[in-house]
Amino acid sequence: MSLEPAYPITVVARRTGLSAHQIRVWERRYQAVVPRRSAGGHRLYAESDVERLLLLHQAIAAGHHIGQLAGLEADQLLALVCRDPGPAPTPPGPPATAEHTLARCIGVIQHLDTAALEAELTRAHAEYGHHALVEHLIAPLMTQVGELWHQDLLPIASEHLASAVVRSFMARLNATPLHPAGAPVFVATTPAGQQHDLGALLAAHTALACGWQALFLGADLPTEQIAWASRRSGALAVGLSLSFPTDDPRMAAELVQLRRALGPEVALLVGGRAAPLYREALLGAGAIPMTDLGAFRQQLEKLRAGR
Repeated sequence: MSLEPAYPITVVARRTGLSAHQIRVWERRYQAVVPRRSAGGHRLYAESDVERLLLLHQAIAAGHHIGQLAGLEADQLLALVCRDPGPAPTPPGPPATAEHTLARCIGVIQHLDTAALEAELTRAHAEYGHHALVEHLIAPLMTQVGELWHQDLLPIASEHLASAVVRSFMARLNATPLHPAGAPVFVATTPAGQQHDLGALLAAHTALACGWQALFLGADLPTEQIAWASRRSGALAVGLSLSFPTDDPRMAAELVQLRRALGPEVALLVGGRAAPLYREALLGAGAIPMTDLGAFRQQLEKLRAGR
């Protein structure tokens, strides 16, 4: 028996933005996907089917016809979307269960239950998909964990456990990216003095889910090393996450130096909990402030379309 996750058509429709009727038509008429059947005869779709339907949806939004697309292999389809992205389908909003899942995650973190937290994240990934998982569960979860810790309502051990589990979970998701050769490169890190890199890891995952190649370089990286990695990889964009400290007097000079070292052809995107506190420094350095992961995703689509 296959251990690969399998989803009913209602979940697939919500994750892809396609109607169940449209999915059935593409399946019957064009064999765009071939789901397996449950013992009761119901369609069950693999994660690869969901990814394929998302790519088909985006290619059709760019003006292609399903009859021309259905026979393409996954890498051919993704290469087509990267070359001619068109308007990206709008990812679904917060699932109705997101608040309840968030509350359960906080509860298991308070009880130091690693296995239960892993199970909640795995279940949410299956139900929500890549974008909604990060934007509507993991990002709010880690923000709330940080706030509870700062208010002395959550011990540091619980905060460390949450960070470790989320980091491990995200690393596994990022280990099997779906992107074609020649996809644009995104470099994610934190500048010198910024020790918390989970925001950069979430940005790297979002870039991967948008069809980019992503290099996650960890935390506290000197300006010259960020610039070197950008040149070496041919990056189209560099993303920085700022969370702590919130009042580093060196930040303005670091950002100006990095902007100069990257050159005008590389976009510098900066987000994170502390980013608004450095807004003047960001604008002075010509960086693009990112208010949240949704805005970041839209900026990635804009950059890719303008290549």
